Amino acid sequence: MINSFRIVVILGIFTLFFTCSPSPIEKGNQFAQSWQLNKALDQYKIAYQADSTNIELIYNMGSLLINLEYYPDAMVLFDKSLVLKPDFAAKKKRNIAEQLSKGFTAIHQSDYEKAIIIYQQILQLDQDIVIAHKNLAYCYIATEDTNSAISEFMKVKKLLSDYPASDLYQVAEEEISQLTEKQFLIRN
Repeated sequence: MINSFRIVVILGIFTLFFTCSPSPIEKGNQFAQSWQLNKALDQYKIAYQADSTNIELIYNMGSLLINLEYYPDAMVLFDKSLVLKPDFAAKKKRNIAEQLSKGFTAIHQSDYEKAIIIYQQILQLDQDIVIAHKNLAYCYIATEDTNSAISEFMKVKKLLSDYPASDLYQVAEEEISQLTEKQFLIRN
């Protein structure tokens, strides 16, 4: 009787422990929300190996890959998402990933004017795309439009204000400081 009671208690504790442990998707979402993007991707990959048809997971991975600037991979996931469940949100994200990829290509070809137009169009669709603001800011730096660059980096900081320890927030803060100092030196 005592042994069977111990087994039941041990099984109960074991079950409680494992049912309270967050799934890889939940862990990935937590990491993504705190802008720990590579850790989030690792968790999403674990979850994807277990279930490659989970729409929420595929959509979240695609969104994460946009922020990591892996646009072709993001587009593949959004395409898969659209096959599994056609919906407007995935189509919009897929189009944004495609536009981000085009903007990224324009930057690498030093066609900053074209990249500026692309990123402005993206931000007309969705003002909360941090990576678009960041890349647009760098385009403005390349075209020597310091005020616009500072403005875009300020938007990055605002969008990431809950995550001041994130790398991207820190980059924006450093760039603003350097650009402001540069403006000050030019004026004096």
